[in-house]
Amino acid sequence: MVGANGFVGRELSIALVKAKYDVIALSRHAPEIAGATGRSVDVADAVSLQSALAGCEVAFYLVHSLSSEDFRVRDRQLAEGFGRAAAAVGLRRIVYLGGLGDDPSSEHLASRQEVGVSLASGEVPVVELRAAVVLGAGSISFEMLRYLTERLPFMVCPRWVRTAIQPIASTDMIRYLIAAIDVVPVSTRLAVLTSRRIAR
Repeated sequence: MVGANGFVGRELSIALVKAKYDVIALSRHAPEIAGATGRSVDVADAVSLQSALAGCEVAFYLVHSLSSEDFRVRDRQLAEGFGRAAAAVGLRRIVYLGGLGDDPSSEHLASRQEVGVSLASGEVPVVELRAAVVLGAGSISFEMLRYLTERLPFMVCPRWVRTAIQPIASTDMIRYLIAAIDVVPVSTRLAVLTSRRIAR
């Protein structure tokens, strides 16, 4: 589990532990998750990354670099490096959670899809799940909505609130991520499951 300190990463790690998987939770700051082995790893450090992945079969890739100005370039580089490390230790699969959109205008969503392409360009098969807004107690989207409804009795909504989205419950997202461990990809290189398709 790479990116285990994020909302989805922590929830997924907890669910995997409950499902009796041996979980190694990786993040820049070692995660403290009951039942999981937490390790501090810089994804950009190929040697320590390979060491942390050694002995693993499947890796969940949940890394984002939004705090960097050149986050699109950095995210691509990290994904390519991760793909090389995954191949070096013999992983059988990478599961990646990306974002929806066929031709996204958002820099963030474009970066999410570039990461998926970068991972899939390596030697290890990738299953990519794409989601829009993941809603669950503790997620940024959920907490923002809760804060607004608790603080404002009414508000004048900006035009962008009419933008259609496809939210997915965090419990469903976690279930799909775990199922991706053994799902048979439609392609030997890349399988993309969008929340629109898997929610039916």
